[in-house]
Amino acid sequence: MANNLSLSINDIEVGQAVNFNIVISESDISKYAEISKDYSAIHVSREAAIAAGFRDRVAHGGLISSYFSAIVGVYLPGDSALLLQMENKFHHPAYPDDLLNIEGIVKFVHPELECIEILFRATSSNGKKIATGKWLVKVRT
Repeated sequence: MANNLSLSINDIEVGQAVNFNIVISESDISKYAEISKDYSAIHVSREAAIAAGFRDRVAHGGLISSYFSAIVGVYLPGDSALLLQMENKFHHPAYPDDLLNIEGIVKFVHPELECIEILFRATSSNGKKIATGKWLVKVRT
């Protein structure tokens, strides 16, 4: 079991942030295809992705947003999280061997509802915005 945090609503402040770096691997894309059952050609075939105008296999948007989920489930707020709503936008594709910085920052804290709103951003090492998100999370007591 991971050393997840379990923050209460009183432990969380607007502006609180968590970030980490991750390299997307061929294996990650293949495993996500298997788990999600999304075998779209641009995700599983380099040749098909190139024929469609990409430079390599494209990482699933769901794989990228799963890194946002890691921030919620491990750090902000951690084990006390219950995801209520998520909105993601995908701006540029991510490919195998891309290094991404994944960042989540608390935008709003709603103590009376025991909810927080977190803004997310996935950025490539060359500064390209890959994905953004806005999630509403219940902080269970």
